Amino acid sequence: MDQDAICAFDTLYTNQQIQMLKLAMPLLPSVYRSFLAIYIKFLELQYTMRMAGSLQFHRNKDEKEEPFSLDAKSLDQYFQSIMPYLSDDDKGKMQKIKNMLQTMEQFKQMKPILEMMSQTSESGQSDDGYMDILKSFLSEDQLLMFDMFNSQK
Repeated sequence: MDQDAICAFDTLYTNQQIQMLKLAMPLLPSVYRSFLAIYIKFLELQYTMRMAGSLQFHRNKDEKEEPFSLDAKSLDQYFQSIMPYLSDDDKGKMQKIKNMLQTMEQFKQMKPILEMMSQTSESGQSDDGYMDILKSFLSEDQLLMFDMFNSQK
């Protein structure tokens, strides 16, 4: 998340009393700051629980459930926004996940082509040449994913 999104979230789950206590923090001797920090976090948790308690977590019978969809572009934006907060090790792991999701998205886009090739082979025409060409562009990991997706017909 970028800094604005974090500030917007923090603003949503706070009140004026909590904000005034945060501003008073530098005025206190250092020995009391940690106690005030704990008290502020407690007040934020209490306020958040009160706010969440007033929300409805169930649907009325007449309401339809909204379909949830998370597209690759949104995930990519999320990955980019959290990178500054990750350790180098976690950045490497996140990059691997990002690469895997990109590969899956590419296979998703290739699915109509694969189905067309499959229909061609069912009609008696050979598609081995097409498949060999297609597979030559893939890494070993991508080939495994390709075979997995191709077997889900």
